[in-house]
Amino acid sequence: MTRTASRTLALAALQSAYGEHLEPNLKRTIELVREAAALGAQVILPSELFQGPYFCVTQEEHWFRTA
Repeated sequence: MTRTASRTLALAALQSAYGEHLEPNLKRTIELVREAAALGAQVILPSELFQGPYFCVTQEEHWFRTA
């Protein structure tokens, strides 16, 4: 049997509430990424659909192109 050195990977999963406007959503995501990196995260996963609100709760035609 061969022994290998154990490795630790620091992971951050970001979660936040987002609005309809892209710029403030990106700004918030960048802030969270920087905070996670400063805390030692090596892999950072942004929230799904961080570009806008979580539109999948209702069927609104103006969000269809985002899907």
